[in-house]
Parts: sequence; structure tokens; C-alpha cells
Amino acid sequence: MAKASRKASERRARKRSRKHRAEVFGLAPEGRLDGPTTHTLDRRAEKIIETIIRYPELAVQTIGRDLALQQYAGTIFGRLQIIGAIDWQQRLAGEKFTTTLKQYRQGMSKYLSTRTSNFESVGGGTGTEDLSPAALKRFKRIQKRYDYARDMLNQCGEDVEQAVMNAVDREILGDLALIKAGLDVLSRS
Repeated sequence: MAKASRKASERRARKRSRKHRAEVFGLAPEGRLDGPTTHTLDRRAEKIIETIIRYPELAVQTIGRDLALQQYAGTIFGRLQIIGAIDWQQRLAGEKFTTTLKQYRQGMSKYLSTRTSNFESVGGGTGTEDLSPAALKRFKRIQKRYDYARDMLNQCGEDVEQAVMNAVDREILGDLALIKAGLDVLSRS
């Protein structure tokens, strides 16, 4: 009998402990440690907004510095994800397209400079370019990936293609809806 009452008192203590944690830390009433409740988050957001309104110059500097420390802040698409404008799939698609475009342009400049620099010589180049069969195969694979991505953007329309290309090439943000539409198509390809 003593064992049963001891277990019951332990259960009551655990239940009180969960309720206390929920009140103090704003956790779910069941005591789960999976984060704050919606109500707590809303309260925190309101307080943060009040603080930003009160000290805007400090808030912008601090927030900018904190966001700059984020892992993906180095790319335009990473910054868009950080502020919640695009999701992670769209960011990955944008970064993959950026990488593909960069590789394609490097390959084209290498291929064209080799073809036009010394067309009379047997090797046909300056000797610094790598145009081995493996390098050509790699370039053809990159070219195929680039052509496919550009075709997908072309199908979306000129506005979408231009918005994505401006974001990739010049980090110029145009209409966010157009950029998101282009990134959606790229993420599905």
C-alpha cells in the first residue's frame, strides 16, 4: 500500500513540475519540451516589435549583424530564406542554378578561348586550359543542366526568367512573386 501511495505522490509531483515548467518557460501544458506555445510566441513578437519601434537604429544594426551570422546569408537566396520570403527548397534551387550558371560560363570561356586563341596549332590552345576528354564531358554535362534550367525558366515567361537572372547575376531583387515562381519551377526540375 505504501508503494502505491508513493507512486501516486511522485506522479502528482511530476504533473506539478510540468505545469510549473509550462507557466515559467511558456511551454506546452503537457510539459513537452518542444518549444513555446503560440500564445507565448505572439507575446514575444509583440514585445520585440515594441522594442524595435522604440530603438530602431540599434535594432536594425543588431538584427542585421545577427542575420549576417546565419549560415546562408552569403547568397541572395539564403538572405531571402532567412527573412522568410522563400523556403529552403527554393533557396537550394536558386543556389544550384547559380552554381550551374557559374560553371557554364567558366566552361564556355575556357572552351571559346581555347578554340580561338591559337587555331593553327595542333593542340589549339595556350596550354593552360584543360580540354581533356574528361573535361569536355564534364562541360557537356554542365551545359545540358544549364540548358534544361533555362528552358524551364523560358516556359515560365520572359518576366520570370528575367527576374531570376537579375537575382542570380546582379543580386537585384525585382518582383518577389516572379522570383518565387522561377525558383519553384527550378526546384521541381
